[in-house]
Amino acid sequence: MLSDECGEQRAVLAIDRGCCDLQSMRCGLCAGLAGEDLHAVRAVGRRYALRRGQAVAEVTGAGTYCANLTTGILQVLRPEVDGSRTIGLVFPGEIIGDLNGGRPSDDAIVAITDAEICIYQSVDLERVADRHPSVRRALLGSAFEALSQARRWMLVLSRPSARERVAAFLVEMAGRLRGVNADQNTLELGLSRGRIGDLLGLSLETTSRQMQALARAGLIAFPQRRQVRFVNRGGLEKVAGLAFRPPTGAAV
Repeated sequence: MLSDECGEQRAVLAIDRGCCDLQSMRCGLCAGLAGEDLHAVRAVGRRYALRRGQAVAEVTGAGTYCANLTTGILQVLRPEVDGSRTIGLVFPGEIIGDLNGGRPSDDAIVAITDAEICIYQSVDLERVADRHPSVRRALLGSAFEALSQARRWMLVLSRPSARERVAAFLVEMAGRLRGVNADQNTLELGLSRGRIGDLLGLSLETTSRQMQALARAGLIAFPQRRQVRFVNRGGLEKVAGLAFRPPTGAAV
């Protein structure tokens, strides 16, 4: 149990004993499985609800784990002398944790929106993967996708100017959330500009100035707080030096 800012007690909610009962709620790992493979993975996973501000560690306890985010957004926090720094984001369908049973990371993973997550102990998932080759292939696919995301993130951070970096961040976030947002031209960030600055190595003031500059240039708009609408996708790509990812299933 934890206390939120209003002093109310809150607890992590175990939604059910197994992971992904409903097709609409399947996580990225289960989505590619069927039959006995899917049943085997569900049997060793549990799905939990997290409230905004709660840490994944509240659910996992001791030991190494693998988890797949179903809904919501998580942030990865690196402890520093003067507090913590946001070093990454996790979106629905993405896997976090350790598949190899190694030393747990010192980083904290915290929900920045209400979220649902499927948790597997690494030893249990490894045992299932040994018996079900399709599960092993799904895990490898998730690992390769994580590597691809890391490479794209390096491109975002390598942009030479603050404006290019902010533009590249928005383009990359649109790609990460393309299977989540119903409106592909609107991005629900769920993240303050200060946290965006942390991710990009920029100050809050610089991040805000560059977003406003992109809006004045007619490339983006802000329909609501923490929401970005893409007005000129081609123009934003040109500034970012990074292309929007094609829709799922599109020819490339």
